[in-house]
This record gives sequence, C-alpha cells and structure tokens, in this order.
Amino acid sequence: MHLRLATYNVENLFGRAKVLNFAKHETGDEKMLKIAELQSILEKATYSTADRDRAGRLYDELRSFIGYNILRSEIGFFLFRRHDADGDGEKETYRLAPTRRDQWQGFLTYDRDTFSDETSRHTARVIEEVDADVLCINEVESRPVLDNFNADRLDRRYPYNILIDCKTDPRGIDVGIYSKHPIGTVRTNIFATDDEGTAIFSRDCLEVEVLTDQGPLHLLANHLKSKFRGGDDKRKAQAQEVRRILEERYDLTTQRVAVLGDLNDTPDSDPLSPLIGMAGLTDVLASSAGPPADRRWTYRFEDEFNQIDYILVSEPLAAAVTGAGIERRGMPPEALDGSNASVQPFPGITSWRNAGSDHAAVFADFNLN
Repeated sequence: MHLRLATYNVENLFGRAKVLNFAKHETGDEKMLKIAELQSILEKATYSTADRDRAGRLYDELRSFIGYNILRSEIGFFLFRRHDADGDGEKETYRLAPTRRDQWQGFLTYDRDTFSDETSRHTARVIEEVDADVLCINEVESRPVLDNFNADRLDRRYPYNILIDCKTDPRGIDVGIYSKHPIGTVRTNIFATDDEGTAIFSRDCLEVEVLTDQGPLHLLANHLKSKFRGGDDKRKAQAQEVRRILEERYDLTTQRVAVLGDLNDTPDSDPLSPLIGMAGLTDVLASSAGPPADRRWTYRFEDEFNQIDYILVSEPLAAAVTGAGIERRGMPPEALDGSNASVQPFPGITSWRNAGSDHAAVFADFNLN
C-alpha cells in the first residue's frame, strides 16, 4: 500500500466574513457602520415603531451578509418578519418582530464567504500538487475553516479532517489534519502545563490515529513556538513534552508514528535536540530518500534558507520510506531568489501578498505492507 504523508504551514488560513471581502474597503466600511447601527437598535430596552421599521430596512439591505441566532424568544424564532411598508402590497420589506429587548435572547451573526481569493487558490494549488493521503496543516483558524476550504478549493479531496480549537495562540491559529483515510482516536494536549501551571503548547500537539488498510498510523501534529521575541526556552520545553508523549504512549520500534509540522527551528538547534536526537525517530528529509543537506530548506528568513518544517518518523515508517521531497512553488519570488531551489513560483504568484504561503510543503512516500 502506497501512502504519502505531508505537512504544510498555510500561513494564516482564516474564514472571512462576506462584509470584509469587498474590493474597495470603503464599501465594507459602509456596511459595517450600518451593522453597528442595527446592533445599537437591537440593544435598546424598548423598540419604537420607528426603531422596528429602521431595523427592518437595515436587515433587508444587509441580510446577504448577516444573519441572527435566536436562543430563546417569546415571539417565535424569526427576529424580522416581512412587512407591507406602505399598505399597498407593492413595497414589502422587513420589520423587527419584538417590541422589547427582554422578549428575546440572541445575537447577530456574520455570513462567511467562500475561499475565492488569489492567495487561497495558490495555497490549494500546493495541496493539489503534493496530493498527500494524510496532510498536517499549520495556521488554520478552525475546523469549519478546514471543512470549508476543502469544499471551496479542494473539491472535497479529503473526506476526513480534524482540528481542536486551542485558544492559546493570540492569532487564533491551530493545527489540523486532512485525511483520505478514516480517523480513529483523537487526543489533545492543550491542557498540558509545566510546573508553574503555564500551558506548554502555543498550539496543540494534536494526536490523531489514522486508520489505513495496513493498520493504524499515529500522528502528532505540531506547530512549535516561533523565534519571534525569542522563544527558545518555550520551544525546547514543547519539544521535550512531545518526546515525553512519544516515550510514554508509543513504541517507536513497532508502531507507525510520525511527528510532523512546523517546528520553527533548524535540525542542529538546541531547542529541537530532544526530538532530532531521539532514538527511533528519523527526519525523512535527512534519510537516504531525501534531498542533499543544502536542499532541505523550507523557509527563508532574511538571507538564510533553513529547514524548519519536518516529518519525523518511527522505525517501521523509516524502513518503509521510498522518497521524500519539498514543494516550494507556492512560495513568493522573493523567498526563492538567490536560493538553490531551481524552481519558479506557480503562475500568478508575484509577491508575498498573493503567495500560497511563506513556507514550503514537505512530503514523504511510504510502502506499507
């Protein structure tokens, strides 16, 4: 059985509200001001007839961008009802149904847009070209975003996905898994703390069991602390915790296990030494199936080309690897200039503004028996 594993930091994949996706920011700003006006009316203790009519007209104009969620209500579960404004049956609009705020509990919601921008198209192109059976995704907002991106951009290539909202990253980014194979047991490590009670992981160390025809595959998807404002001690603590999890829960000599994701440091760094130096764990890019050492880089920072994205595998997987590589064509031209990549970005990628990501994707092929 052939299996391809991959990891890709997609660089901030967020679902966006429709109202924020206008080509001209002024249009979106105008809509947001009207949403704010509607919200201010809804927060009043009582609603006059003028309030109810104005709210209805605003909702009629904005309902392709917003909705509402009714939690409890004395007036039914329609916050706005159709209303014949002039009594002639020709100019039907909406009117706010309740007359007081205490008649209902709920809130306005924002309708989300499909992933239609140029950047997401290039991100999807990388995923399509890699065509992994199981893919670790870094920097995704939520599981609904994973699901919607799969539908909007990947033609539902992956029937299975998983992401657990971590809430410890200030940007709200997490790690997730796309899979063509069923997903079994899932375990989160967002509650792991150090001796002082501080959360160890900036994003989750997400443990996922993938059920293949040749038996289970155990994945530990990670995105370790970046080097922004230091972070070496935090990143090493995270690497040590991943190692502890491996030692406590898995047998690297008999089980198919992979640690993969953006580890945010180089193979020779001290913070990654607990993993890179761990017995029974092999970096596929550094194996005989991978590229030469000077061509293993996955990220450019200033003038340095470094490997910071990894697929680290247990002994059974290391014995089954048939090839490993890096897909850089989704990166911006400025990240490739002066490198030894010998590739050009995909057509249409002209700068970091519309690149698929500032990271390359890493992939590895295995023959599982």
